[in-house]
Amino acid sequence: YDDIDFIIGGVYDDIDIIIGGII
Repeated sequence: YDDIDFIIGGVYDDIDIIIGGII
């Protein structure tokens, strides 16, 4: 997992932070 993604509550990759950290 990406650090920034994880902090935002993401679960997968950068695309996750784009959708809001859900998928």
